Amino acid sequence: MNRELTPPAILREDAEKALVSRVKKLKAQASTTSWDLADAYMGLKEMGWTGRRIAQECEESETHVSRFLACAKKFAVPQTRPPFWQAYQEITAKAETEAVEPKPLPASEGFPPTQPVTSLDTSISTPPVTRAERLNMKPPTPFTLPSGPSTNGQATPTRSVSTPPSRTQQRRGAAAGDSGTNEGKPKNGAVGFDWKPFHSAYGVLVRAIDLLGNAYGCKETPAAEGLRAQLKKFESEFKSLYQKVAKQKAPE
Repeated sequence: MNRELTPPAILREDAEKALVSRVKKLKAQASTTSWDLADAYMGLKEMGWTGRRIAQECEESETHVSRFLACAKKFAVPQTRPPFWQAYQEITAKAETEAVEPKPLPASEGFPPTQPVTSLDTSISTPPVTRAERLNMKPPTPFTLPSGPSTNGQATPTRSVSTPPSRTQQRRGAAAGDSGTNEGKPKNGAVGFDWKPFHSAYGVLVRAIDLLGNAYGCKETPAAEGLRAQLKKFESEFKSLYQKVAKQKAPE
């Protein structure tokens, strides 16, 4: 086909197909963590493709594509690029931080942006009561009735009327009077240790070894396997400690 007579639309379509084909070829070669793949995504993005379309055509998640595009955008100059796994880890950490931090509402109709509300501002709010203060709370002060009128020359003696404690105060008093044998143990139904952050952090370390291995061709080397073995040993000893102190088997 004579390229000089080929319409621009056809040339563009050929270029798009070539980029998609390159992405699939890199994935088939297990080069899923390389700058080549990020540049291929960026090429489709510069042709007007949305992140969703790139993800659908290349059979990847939108999160995966967006982070690869962020790497290619931030480190656009190939000569100044760090190792890909390092750039990807930086972009991922930034995305997770932005997902947690509250963002101000956008400005509208000439009004300044509204800052996120992080706490209630009220003049009648009282300072929080600590657990130690709750356990050491004193009983309510008895209410004393005033003296009555004098009868046969003597004043009526005063009477003390104690306000009965509420159910909450009764439970606090019972907790303060415990023998302390269960101190340090979670109550029934309460979560003593949340395994979700542990598994998340453990997964980051496992993926970091794979990213480093894919970037430098050392994924299956003895050094990489040694790092994985150390992680397995740490996980096993951590779960043994949990089983010892929590008196229950650690989740798989």
